[in-house]
Amino acid sequence: MSHIQRNYKIVEEKMISTTDLSLGYGRELIETELDAGSFNFVVKPIVKAFYKLWSDYNARVGTLKQIEIALESAKTLIENGAINKERFDEVINKNFPSYLENDQTDKQCKKNHKDYEKLK
Repeated sequence: MSHIQRNYKIVEEKMISTTDLSLGYGRELIETELDAGSFNFVVKPIVKAFYKLWSDYNARVGTLKQIEIALESAKTLIENGAINKERFDEVINKNFPSYLENDQTDKQCKKNHKDYEKLK
């Protein structure tokens, strides 16, 4: 295994671990901070189910894809030798649409908003 692949795996594992830790923290906050008073028995299970669905099938999946895109972009730049502004911009511009497609902020944006194109 090359040092690039080894470092790739180390960074990937750390980023995935941090993602899982953050999503787990969200679960903890729902459990400890959500207080719907006498409606707790109804509200809490609904919020927990929604969060689990969102975090497992939307946030985690999208974030894992973003991690892959970012690391593959970096690996491409490193393996191809000289990193200059033109090459960097080329790799970013090629991969940004896929990255944005998996971004949680972009998923919440109104695509027909007059300023949406500024994100891209």
